Amino acid sequence: ISFLGLLGGGYLGGVYYFEDHLFFQTTINGMDFSSKSVGDVEEYMHSQVRDYTLTIEESDGETQQVSGSSIALEYVPGDELKKLVEGQNKFLWVKSLWKKTEIEAPIGVTYNEEALAGELDKLPCLQKENQVKSVNAHPEFKDTEFVIIPEVVGTRIDREVFDEAVSAAISGFSDTLK
Repeated sequence: ISFLGLLGGGYLGGVYYFEDHLFFQTTINGMDFSSKSVGDVEEYMHSQVRDYTLTIEESDGETQQVSGSSIALEYVPGDELKKLVEGQNKFLWVKSLWKKTEIEAPIGVTYNEEALAGELDKLPCLQKENQVKSVNAHPEFKDTEFVIIPEVVGTRIDREVFDEAVSAAISGFSDTLK
């Protein structure tokens, strides 16, 4: 009887604990937040935004970086995390001991768009003199025969598409953009 009482007390303690904590084996956007409170998750998000850097990988192998601090990137807490915890059936917390929960959720961030445009304008890959136009392979007559001139893989960037991709990467809190 004392064993059953202890077991029942443990179960009720778990019900109370998971009132405001995520279940065991819970990942959000690939990061493990098992048994963390909403406050713990938001504190982690704040620290990630503080140290955020977007690395832009160019087609020629070069990389450029845009730091979150240079564009006034800030974490905007929403009610999504609270809704996730409230949406858990706390009476089924035991199931989380063997069942993994993987959640993909947007991370609320804001940034200064003018500062971002200024940072992007400074990138060497966007300077006209550093961009090479693509050229298809083509035959050319040299001396007494035709030779194939190889293709040139260009580095010219469509600025509008590039700006949209960078904005999406930052809003999605991606750390790399190819």
